[in-house]
Amino acid sequence: MELTYLVVQVSICLLILTGLLYGLYEYVARRRIARRTPPKTSIYACGEEYRSDQASLHDRNLGTPLWRIFMRQLYHYVRDLLHTGILSDWFLWMYVLLTTLLLILTGVLLTYLVP
Repeated sequence: MELTYLVVQVSICLLILTGLLYGLYEYVARRRIARRTPPKTSIYACGEEYRSDQASLHDRNLGTPLWRIFMRQLYHYVRDLLHTGILSDWFLWMYVLLTTLLLILTGVLLTYLVP
């Protein structure tokens, strides 16, 4: 039984730590965006000024063509449903995924360790 409680305690601690890190990230992200100035938003690479269309990486170079070719309808559905282009939204989905995995892992460990 000691091991079971230890696993539950570690899972809860990781969940709290992840929540604190998420809160800190949200605080910093909101504060940084609020003070947007032109030097912060301009793109500067290797001593040259770039326009945003020159500096962005086209998606055909990121390995998505296979996904788009073979699962075009599912890709468009998932993209339109979930994609907002905001990094904190991605972080929220990763937080939800981590929480779900921790709950599943805790459930599996409790199932196999508790007689």
